[in-house]
Amino acid sequence: MDKKTISNILRGNSKELEDIRNNLPVFIDFLNLINAIDALPEINQSASRENLSLYQTVSVNLTMEDLKQYLGIFFGPPIKPDGKKSRFSLRFNSSAKFLGGIQLKQALFTKKLKHGEFYGSLWPWQRKDKHITIHLGFSSVSMPDKDYAEIELAVRKSLARKVLEKISDSIGGRIHGVSLPSFLQMAEMEKTTGTLTIQTQMSTGHLYLLDGRLIDAETDNFQGQNAAYAIISWEKPLIEIDPVCPKIERRIRLPLMSILMEGMRLKDESRLPGEGPGDSDIEISTQKVQTISTAHSDIEITTQQVQKINTAARSQGSTVQPKSAKTRRH
Repeated sequence: MDKKTISNILRGNSKELEDIRNNLPVFIDFLNLINAIDALPEINQSASRENLSLYQTVSVNLTMEDLKQYLGIFFGPPIKPDGKKSRFSLRFNSSAKFLGGIQLKQALFTKKLKHGEFYGSLWPWQRKDKHITIHLGFSSVSMPDKDYAEIELAVRKSLARKVLEKISDSIGGRIHGVSLPSFLQMAEMEKTTGTLTIQTQMSTGHLYLLDGRLIDAETDNFQGQNAAYAIISWEKPLIEIDPVCPKIERRIRLPLMSILMEGMRLKDESRLPGEGPGDSDIEISTQKVQTISTAHSDIEITTQQVQKINTAARSQGSTVQPKSAKTRRH
């Protein structure tokens, strides 16, 4: 994003936001780092749960050394390298405190401003080799929540624009590396209207978007919410985008995040028979893409609220129950 767009988002009066506005090249470099990490094929893109950091994801198959090189371009060397004990002074560092401390095998990077600092942290998983959680964020001891939300919005807008640039640059072809949940979140933020046709080797479904809202869905076996849950649980889909939405009636009334989390739960805990082959690579066909207008629109929903919504939905029988299939837990 350019400086003018960022300044229009970061409107708060806190000293932290004023500091960032006075150092926009640094913030732009930080956004570029997030986009570079997000574009890596080894990054596991899924529905965003309630994250601790501005950007939080999981790298699969990259080593700590690989990721330290990426983060080092922006931050320089880590202030707390992995494999070394934390210095006593780190206990007073705002980023370390925000993250709940830095363990022996974890690494912490920081880039200080006059008020607050950008941070990056790498957390290797204990039980899965080459699974590393990546945290990228901003910390301050006194910044108001509403101003932090503006930085978060700038990060989301930057990621959404990157997706749109990929689509614009690939008219008539396909692009890789954008998950369906990520695309739906981007579409909600950008108030996209259109029809997504999702195909796997064995199944076809449709998602209908009106002004960014997922209003309906269809597969061969389901309609409405159940169809949306099923489609989101599919793996290795081809996504075709048509800028026309023929639907008007809103069959799906739950927030998008609730739909995404239920679909991802099904993807994690069960496999729908015949609904997808089994890899997370995403392809999007851009043959029917038109210009998508942008608008500020952001829905905030906590994990606790999502759980309440899903509980209510299940009590009304709206979870997916495929015919002649029993759920298998792993």
